[in-house]
Amino acid sequence: MSKIVVKIPKEDIIYDIHVKANQLDTLAEIIAANDHSNLFIIDDINVDNLYGKVMRNSFLKAGMKSYTYTMPDGENEKNWYRAKEIMDAAFEKGLDRKSAFIAFGGGVVGDLVGFISSLYMRGIDYYQVPTTLIAQVDSCIGGKTAVNHKKGKNLIGSFYHPRAVFSDTTLLSSLPKRELISGLSEVVKYAVISDIELFNFLDDHYQYLLNENQNDLYHKIVARCCEIKAEIVEKDEKDHGLRRFLNFGHTIGHGLESSSRGLLNHGEAVAIGMVLASKISVDLGMLKSKEKDRIEKLLSKLGLPTKANEFNLQEVIRYIEYDKKKVDGSFNFVLPSSIGVMNSKLVKVDKAHLLKILEKN
Repeated sequence: MSKIVVKIPKEDIIYDIHVKANQLDTLAEIIAANDHSNLFIIDDINVDNLYGKVMRNSFLKAGMKSYTYTMPDGENEKNWYRAKEIMDAAFEKGLDRKSAFIAFGGGVVGDLVGFISSLYMRGIDYYQVPTTLIAQVDSCIGGKTAVNHKKGKNLIGSFYHPRAVFSDTTLLSSLPKRELISGLSEVVKYAVISDIELFNFLDDHYQYLLNENQNDLYHKIVARCCEIKAEIVEKDEKDHGLRRFLNFGHTIGHGLESSSRGLLNHGEAVAIGMVLASKISVDLGMLKSKEKDRIEKLLSKLGLPTKANEFNLQEVIRYIEYDKKKVDGSFNFVLPSSIGVMNSKLVKVDKAHLLKILEKN
């Protein structure tokens, strides 16, 4: 087991990330120590079919009352209407200030439940139990919560941290291969922004990582990504400086994801976004071309897309224009100066230059 502690001194926030195999049966014991009056589990239909009974039995054995709300699967469910419906259900079940939500699912469930938890009775506890690789290495940590808007992803949200995170790496074995590969895109992101040793590890072991039963390897990379993100969030919780590095590949990636209308999932879109951001960095003389090639080749070896030319680039640009990182008409990018090292400042790229990069891809 690995336990990573997140500490944010300015906000007096501290919580643990438990990375461990086969912990669905035991996590209730840790949660029980916090003396909640009620627990409300929110999962999606796929997770509930696979693990819902195990989770409910875990709380039952610990002598805790729990309710479950099972939502449909999909990014489109991360919206105002679903949030309201879940809060309505919570009121019907009598959840009070001592109750807690359990986010049991991937990034959609985690973001949505965190958002709801920050609003319900002006904020109650919630726990993250992420079931996908993307959620375990990225979205479950750091307190970013959100719902989507028709103008783009995650445009309405808040910073609200979980009481604890339980990342059970054995859950990854039930992921469809495409979903597992999508999560590896975020792992590559962490390697590029902070850890060349992790990058080399991925390059050396990529064939094994495509086998979902490699639990020891996934434990290692989940724990390392959690350590990197915890270190960044502790220094910059609200995205004013260092935390922006976590957006590497996401500015273009979110535009591609939204404009593709389901053809690309999050990790696939971010993979293309990282390649394009690396090309911008090469164009500006910051990143060596051979390092950009290493990034692109690793993503390709992991089975991720690296080209954007089959998408409507003007539409991609329109979605990027709603990005939260756009300032004064220019797009702000975080760019690598080498693998494992990011340029310390945001780089402004105008619309014409960005469109040129997209067209060349």
